[in-house]
Amino acid sequence: MRPTIHVIAQSHIDVAWLWRYDPETIYGCCEPTFNLAIENMERYSDYHFSQSQVPLYEAVEGTFPGLFEKMKEHIKEGRWEIVGGSYVEFEGGEPCGESIVRQCIMGKRYFHEKFGVDVKTGWQVDAWSHPWQLPQILSKCGITSYLFRRGEKGEKLFWWQSPDGSRVLAYKPLFEYVPSSWEDFLSKMSSRYGVDNVAVMIGRGDHGGGPTPEEIEAIRLFAERVSPRIGVRFNTFGGFSEAVLAQKKDFPVINDELGFELVGDLTNCGEIKRENRYCENLLLATERFCSVASIMLKREYPEEELHESWRRLLFNQFHDIIGGSGIPAVCEDAMRFYEIIKDSCRKQLRDSLSSISANIDTEGHGQALVVFNPLAWERTDLAEVELELRGGQRVQLLDENGNELPIQVTEDVVEGERRLMKFIFIAENVPSLGYRTYRLITEEGRTSCPSTLSAGELSIENEFFRVEVDPYTGCLRRIFDKLDDFDVLDGSKRGNSLVAIEDLGDSEGRFVKGSDAVLKPPGRAWDILGSPVVEVCEVGPVRAKLGVKKRFHNSAFTQEIMLYSKMRRVDFNLVIDWHDVHWMIKVAFPLNLKNPEVTYDSAYGSIVRPADGLEYPAQKWVDLSSSGKGVALLNNCRYGHDVQDSTIRISLLRSPTEPARNTDEGTHTIGYSVYPHSGTWKDADVIRRGYEFNCPLITSVESLHQGILPAVFSFMKVEPRSVILEVLKRAYDADGFIIRAYETHGEECDAKLVTPWTVKCADETDLMERVTRAIRVRGNAIEFGMRPHEIKTLLFVQE
Repeated sequence: MRPTIHVIAQSHIDVAWLWRYDPETIYGCCEPTFNLAIENMERYSDYHFSQSQVPLYEAVEGTFPGLFEKMKEHIKEGRWEIVGGSYVEFEGGEPCGESIVRQCIMGKRYFHEKFGVDVKTGWQVDAWSHPWQLPQILSKCGITSYLFRRGEKGEKLFWWQSPDGSRVLAYKPLFEYVPSSWEDFLSKMSSRYGVDNVAVMIGRGDHGGGPTPEEIEAIRLFAERVSPRIGVRFNTFGGFSEAVLAQKKDFPVINDELGFELVGDLTNCGEIKRENRYCENLLLATERFCSVASIMLKREYPEEELHESWRRLLFNQFHDIIGGSGIPAVCEDAMRFYEIIKDSCRKQLRDSLSSISANIDTEGHGQALVVFNPLAWERTDLAEVELELRGGQRVQLLDENGNELPIQVTEDVVEGERRLMKFIFIAENVPSLGYRTYRLITEEGRTSCPSTLSAGELSIENEFFRVEVDPYTGCLRRIFDKLDDFDVLDGSKRGNSLVAIEDLGDSEGRFVKGSDAVLKPPGRAWDILGSPVVEVCEVGPVRAKLGVKKRFHNSAFTQEIMLYSKMRRVDFNLVIDWHDVHWMIKVAFPLNLKNPEVTYDSAYGSIVRPADGLEYPAQKWVDLSSSGKGVALLNNCRYGHDVQDSTIRISLLRSPTEPARNTDEGTHTIGYSVYPHSGTWKDADVIRRGYEFNCPLITSVESLHQGILPAVFSFMKVEPRSVILEVLKRAYDADGFIIRAYETHGEECDAKLVTPWTVKCADETDLMERVTRAIRVRGNAIEFGMRPHEIKTLLFVQE
């Protein structure tokens, strides 16, 4: 069989970038691009066209129904190929693992519903990072191949493998309009991989267009010139993949994440990063408690509302939106979507928790305060409460055994006859995906509680740590871990240092204009030090807080450093009032560790990377561990990080002006936390601490009434601790509920999930919720095996 060049015609249309989705993408990109593709198909009987992304199809379906019907005809005949399977071409480093799963599920379900097509080809033409667990997600969604352009890691045709062993065939095509270069590409690929089939990609993208008739004619002339020595044919990516695998299956294996480009986009438009993280956590918590209310109390599950919230969130994960490289109007559109998501989910979450609270037996003295834990393990954490009181009443907080607990008032405002009070306390041992009920007693007078916290002019202290601030720099000169007799910081006295780096890059994520592959900002760096103002902001039985204020050019920084009783973390809250351009801001912690192993939290997993000072994505935490000790840096709204030797930094904001003026002007609030520990990150449950920092306890003041539920209760527990339960939701097409969990330590284990209700039956499914095998059930427990790093989906039906 003669060597063949497969020509894949496509148009990579940016859902939104230097223009808005509505009206520009719909009318200026989709309609002319897809009409041209249809005209080319009608003119050339051998022409094929590949197109990804649900919102582009949805736009045509709703606005140009006649064109949509023509597209359906060519999809049915196989000449118009639907590729990708995901809802949009998402960025790989910022969405959480479950968001990537929903990208594939909701994308594939749409394409199957509208066109009867089971998409099997992954497709990421412009994403700048590709997480290590993506092959497992793709494979468990029935996707067998993956086309990409950015992030090559030494191979162009290979088996891309996740840490659990799942594989997809990955391919980086030649993207070149000049046919004369194709023969050389064929020769090199044949020599390297022993194949006689190669794929080249043509077609203008971004703002649409696709191949023109003139380009098609040029390819036909080239095909005549090289025939019969070389075959040249229009084909689909799926058709090319089948041809390659029919010839050979022994290709190199990359058991790793792919490489990175445009990493400045991990930091652009910080408020989009914040809202993405917040909405992901809110949606998952809402699904869990809506499921509990539906299972336990037969409350209707809000399937349509949750689907619409996910759809909006996934739309915003298009790489140029979540990457912050769109124009300000695109960012404003994204923020409006986030507000809609929050309004909808907060209502659904409030309603589901209210239905649960209404069934708790709260009879007794005073009022009931119910503290809900949205995570599937028992935890001790901060709880915040808002109350309406009368006059000078004081508040006592009692646990279910009548023991008084320390509280700390953080706000007390009188408005006419109304008095609004906010207070915090430490809720201990709140059950796994459950709740604990407390009593609120109001009486006249004042109260005081003993405290384990103390504060000096430049220091705060609890039972775990002593934290000291340098008055001349405003940086931390010491974090002393009392339990491990360990100075967490090195001798530089520059902990929590704000760093400003000259950044002359662009809003496309480039640190150097014209280069996509520079992986750290090359500009000069300054520690922001001058004339700090340090003050004690709070000290009480629950929290001690120091404040540090600094200025840099036209911008102001307020750093709050907090210790809590009974919590082994040092928390930070940073408020930036930003009014400068062409700077990148980071916060740095030089740690007292030698040659640490650096582990980054990633989508449904973790990965070890070198301490080389390059910019890498991380989800909720990065851990440095060495010689039996470690320090994890947790965050609640940022993704870009770097580690050089033993210094870790979080990237907070960038301020490029071209081509989109995304300078991050305005106020930003960023939370991060230092968690020192003994042993490795696995020993110290760092992954749980990261979840806890991102998913606070939820409080609800409840009236007094009888109920069928006790004062303390857990709706779901999973063991061992290396297994994280991420999802509890109603199944799409079956009468039951879906559980999704993943193994975090890289260790095979037997897992058990325990519920308070009797389970009728359970099955393992793929990520599309298609049953693969039955799972053993023992009363109210589901038992299942977990391979190292496996993402497991279970469908169960309760009695």
